[in-house]
Amino acid sequence: MTAYISQKEADELCSGMLCDYYAKWKQTDIPVCIDIEGFITEYLGATVTFENIREDEGDVLAFTADGIHSLRVYRNGKTESILFPKKTIVVDQFLLRPEESARRRFALAHEAGHLLDEHISPQPAFQREYVLGSQYSFKELQSRMNIAESHADRIGVGLLLPRSSVENALKKYNAGRRLPIYGTHVFARREKVILGKMKNALGVSYTMLLNRLRHFDML
Repeated sequence: MTAYISQKEADELCSGMLCDYYAKWKQTDIPVCIDIEGFITEYLGATVTFENIREDEGDVLAFTADGIHSLRVYRNGKTESILFPKKTIVVDQFLLRPEESARRRFALAHEAGHLLDEHISPQPAFQREYVLGSQYSFKELQSRMNIAESHADRIGVGLLLPRSSVENALKKYNAGRRLPIYGTHVFARREKVILGKMKNALGVSYTMLLNRLRHFDML
């Protein structure tokens, strides 16, 4: 039986870990912009590296190594398969571009979610079950993979946008007041400016911020 992690559960777990991480730096409050790479390397003890990923699928932007499966990368004028050590997060160099900062941060947070999901969920991760040779139908494998990705997304969001960070950003740019929204997606010009400032301060995309504000009933 697969154990599901809700967004509320992920939020609570992530807030606790972030408080613990920043307490080591003598910070009593979680900052607005989370140092996600520092959290990964210093708190989770993982390694982050950037490569020119050349997987056949073409849409792989980040990868968490398990020490078993290799990753195709472009180095020194040729494509080669590299076996990275376990707990290495490999991110495509494309995301190092300044304009890709929000995507890079979420890619890192998502991969951190995979690392944490192995400890939070009592069930092994999809890749571990597959490696052990268990027999599953295509639908079962697809379901397990979808659950793992969903968990990683929820944990990633919880790491980048804990409630306290969003609340503090809202306090700074709108005196803590809820942002008025018309219908489901329409904002007045003033609120659009505020949302732009908030997303930049938090280091996330507009869509992620909007979803999080809805989740926290801040709209």
